[in-house]
Amino acid sequence: MQISQELREASLPVATLLERIATVEHDLLFRKLATPDALAQHEPGGTENPDTSTRGVLVYLGHLERTHALALAGRGSAGASVAAAAGDAGEDLDAVLAAALEEQPELLPLDGGEVCSVYPKSLHALRTLDMLDVILGHVAAEMRTLEALADIEGVTPEIRKARALAPVTESLAVRLWCWILTHEGPGLPYRDSEADPQPPEWTTRITPDDLLRLSQAHQRVNARRVRLLAGLLPPDPAAAGRSALSLQAFAGAFAHERGLSPRRVMRRWSLGSLFGASVTAAKAQRDAKERAEREAKK
Repeated sequence: MQISQELREASLPVATLLERIATVEHDLLFRKLATPDALAQHEPGGTENPDTSTRGVLVYLGHLERTHALALAGRGSAGASVAAAAGDAGEDLDAVLAAALEEQPELLPLDGGEVCSVYPKSLHALRTLDMLDVILGHVAAEMRTLEALADIEGVTPEIRKARALAPVTESLAVRLWCWILTHEGPGLPYRDSEADPQPPEWTTRITPDDLLRLSQAHQRVNARRVRLLAGLLPPDPAAAGRSALSLQAFAGAFAHERGLSPRRVMRRWSLGSLFGASVTAAKAQRDAKERAEREAKK
């Protein structure tokens, strides 16, 4: 993985971050959930993530965690194997399930003195966060293109204007990302129709250390809970040989089974709570079937 000199010389506690990246990479490749070429495209310096600074590493970690969670959710891994893995990691699955069902946030102190909470987010909000990640990647790529043009043609007025605008765009995307994560509840802090949402003033004081901590809390509260709970769902024998449901289809099926509005489920339920409710429903059905079988044998 390419890492810029800026990152190597930074005072960030990057050892834990890089260790986590290596762990998730290994698991994805070992389980054949991703290929080396596919991961390389999203590494810092890759075609999909040309930024080799701290932000590029954070974007890559986010991509790895999402890929890992979605792949395991799609496979419907056996609950026993996930439970064993969670036990090895010191996880209390009952606590994970309770946290998901209660949509518990994680408190996080920031360098500016504020204490925020990182909340479990809905599928709609998570897709918005993914979109902001893409925007950051495009900004970095455009800036590299502009720098290359400046080397060839000199700094034209258009390049000068774009250079001034790009950091503002990047800063707004980062601030929106922080605002969404720390907004109470599963949804977005603004309406979809709002043309120019303005994040709160405290987001202007976010530091690189804050971004790292927010990203790690985001993975724990969202991707990690979903990954563990998805593995507790029993595999569907009827689905053998068919493509796994997308998360959108999973949310739609969940809403249909319970007579709920799909729009509301996708926007007002955290993804972790969807999986938590599905796990408890599956367990209740399994327990009822076992009781019926025992009664039939008497």
